Amino acid sequence: MAGDISDLQNDGTISGAKWVDGKFDKALDFSNAGDKIDIANNDNYNELDEITILSWVYLRRAVTSGTWNAIAGKNPYANGYLMWIDVPREPCGLVYAGGARFDDRSGVQLELETWYHLAFTRNAKGVMNFYIDGKMIKETTSTAGPITINAGTLTIAGQSPQTLDGIVDEVIFFSVALEDDVINNIMINGLNGALAVTETGKLASTWSYIKTSE
Repeated sequence: MAGDISDLQNDGTISGAKWVDGKFDKALDFSNAGDKIDIANNDNYNELDEITILSWVYLRRAVTSGTWNAIAGKNPYANGYLMWIDVPREPCGLVYAGGARFDDRSGVQLELETWYHLAFTRNAKGVMNFYIDGKMIKETTSTAGPITINAGTLTIAGQSPQTLDGIVDEVIFFSVALEDDVINNIMINGLNGALAVTETGKLASTWSYIKTSE
């Protein structure tokens, strides 16, 4: 079980992935076909105008042509949202809104066997930002208004014909688009940074923290 330490109890069911040392305590290692975490459907993940997805990622293999590697997301076909690695090592984010898909591709190729902190945000005005190691790398826009989301499983890794080969830690979802300083705070402080967001009143929102610990 990968536990959600927020009050929402959106715990994840682990398939195949193994516990290893991560950036903050323990993380999950995905290396075989079918390795993933599934979080059961919950309206907290379905009715969103804004979103932030954050995670530490350590890749061991590049993505091969014709496929992709999911990091975390929900229903990335015709609806939903996703943060993923595209060919060969490009981190990206997407949402569906107003009947169309909108990508925020970082344009950066990650080095293998290196830890990176990734963050993808989308606000209600449609502005999407992608961050690598706390720095905003790419801004683009989508149709404003609600994200188009159908009921379904929220998944970490999995989803793609080619399973992510690497380690994922500190997966956090927020129902708002976080600002740069908050993203950096979370990157540096991990869980403590996420808690500080709520304690300082900067964030009155739903959030889930799928902490990869045994």
